[in-house]
Amino acid sequence: MKRVYLFSRHAGEPVKVGVWQVDDDDIGRFQYQDDWLTRADAFPLDPVHLPLQSDIYETARKRGIFAVFEDAGPDQWGERVLAHEHPARDLGLVEKLLYASGRGVGCLLFSASRERPKPVSAPVDWHSLTQAQEGVDRLIAGEVVSEELMHLLEPGSGLGGARPKISVTRDGRLWLAKFPRQDDTYDVPRTEFATMQLARRAGIDTPDVELVALPDGRAVYLIERFDQRDGTAHHYVSANTLLGIDRVREDDAFASMRRQTRSATCRRNCIGAWCSTYWCGTPMTTCATTAYSSTSPAFVYPLRLILCRSCDLGMSTRSASVLAAIVAAWKIVVGMPPDSH
Repeated sequence: MKRVYLFSRHAGEPVKVGVWQVDDDDIGRFQYQDDWLTRADAFPLDPVHLPLQSDIYETARKRGIFAVFEDAGPDQWGERVLAHEHPARDLGLVEKLLYASGRGVGCLLFSASRERPKPVSAPVDWHSLTQAQEGVDRLIAGEVVSEELMHLLEPGSGLGGARPKISVTRDGRLWLAKFPRQDDTYDVPRTEFATMQLARRAGIDTPDVELVALPDGRAVYLIERFDQRDGTAHHYVSANTLLGIDRVREDDAFASMRRQTRSATCRRNCIGAWCSTYWCGTPMTTCATTAYSSTSPAFVYPLRLILCRSCDLGMSTRSASVLAAIVAAWKIVVGMPPDSH
């Protein structure tokens, strides 16, 4: 049996949220702490599948892993970093969440200790991007990566996605730095930067983005972390988790948002996110914040959820006819005549 204690750092200092255990039969069970349930700033980790109640919740998905916990954990790139850090261990998802605790998206921390989680790895200063790129290149090539370079890659071990990335600080703000790969067939960082610029011009709410040129002519793409603002970590739950599916299909997401969004502004943002999602082929995400805004909840559930900024867009190879349909839909959203440019 594996037992993990969940903490939240939304209020600064870690606060215990509940206990998650995975039995030998691969059934996961989670229960909120009584102290968490009585806090004024308490929130459900998953308002659909883990509502804020004293019940013991069970799941058999992915050998006892609740979907919202997976939202806070590593994906392909993070798993690659962890495998290099711990080559002698066969890491399951529970172990990966423990090792990468605090390095992922959102405010959740995972701990084997009931008293206090381990300290969170500090983000990298952006001036070290050139050295971090060397570490990325070496890791992908299967070469020896020094301890110093691995230390720069650690802050990316809990982040989702397949692209190499780390968290960096620049001008007092927290950014996600996404690196090029030696085997890329096109300039992915510059393409993602251009796509985000295009999305912002189309009226889609996007974080700030920047490009940092490297000495070898390549570039690192920086995008401001939507889940970390003003020194506060916000809880994150994906649309996949809310809808109870492993990957959001565009028609599922669109139908769900039409039913559950309330204000005209939110509907516009949701439709815009859906259009860009369909065009770019990237799953939609939803960020749950602890700061409730009565004017911008995207989903009805606990009145604490807002749609996060579109943050992971990149050009896809979809056909021109599909792209034309998306452009036509977006013209309708923004109120442009069909024949306008």
